[in-house]
Amino acid sequence: MDRKEMRVSLCLFLLLSTLSAFGQQAATNNATVVPPLVNFSGTLTDLNGKPLTSIVGVTFFLYNDQQALSPLWMET
Repeated sequence: MDRKEMRVSLCLFLLLSTLSAFGQQAATNNATVVPPLVNFSGTLTDLNGKPLTSIVGVTFFLYNDQQALSPLWMET
């Protein structure tokens, strides 16, 4: 795995961690709320930290929890 892939993986991990925390908080309140839209923004950079200017595919996976084997949702 190169640095670009590692950064993308880290960004996705942080996104999923945030969503997981949101889900746990909603479950604690005895009401599960599924947001109709999840906003995500970020910048993919090259090994020198410069923003990528070409088209780059990114795939998002949303899981029920950290131990889930298959995603609930996937989008590229």
